[in-house]
Amino acid sequence: NFGTRALLAQLTGYASSYADAIDGRPSAPLATTELAGGARISYIFHERFGRELGAMDAFELLGTEEIRTALRNATGHRTPLFIPEAAFELLVRKQIHRFLRPSLACVDMVYDELTRLAEFVEGNELARFPKLRRAVSDATLKLLRERKKPTIEMVHSLVEMEMSYVNTYHPDFVGGRKAIGAIFGFHRTVAVRTCGAVRGLAQSGQ
Repeated sequence: NFGTRALLAQLTGYASSYADAIDGRPSAPLATTELAGGARISYIFHERFGRELGAMDAFELLGTEEIRTALRNATGHRTPLFIPEAAFELLVRKQIHRFLRPSLACVDMVYDELTRLAEFVEGNELARFPKLRRAVSDATLKLLRERKKPTIEMVHSLVEMEMSYVNTYHPDFVGGRKAIGAIFGFHRTVAVRTCGAVRGLAQSGQ
């Protein structure tokens, strides 16, 4: 009937306005004093979250004594020639776990912005119906609260997956083989250059 179609039109208009606000096409005039909507969410991901991850020190909260103790516990009474893999993975997992806090903070900031949009976005003529406007806003906030929990669980799962397997085959990872190769390569380069310099001096002396 007409009432159902009118209600559906209002809900569709609200959903479209909400999506437009995230895409940078808000129904209200664009703000010039602060970031809002999708621009704010993009800033959170690329500036706040990215900057915080980039500023993390890989050796923060990892003291020399703690490293030494982990190495000794992993080798027992033996004297290791190289770093034991068990100690390495234990220390790395501890540092990987530090990614959890800024990741959860990112979730909270995005959630706050989405809830702020839900309270201020208005669909076509929805402002004419205050009770309906409040009911739609409450339903949106409830949906966001319900979706926040599985989002947090997914963040925990992602960090746990990274902790469960340390990919030492990554091209950027410098393992024992690469480290030894780099050392031998360095000494080989020094030897070649030294021989070249000596040969040059000998030829100039002749």
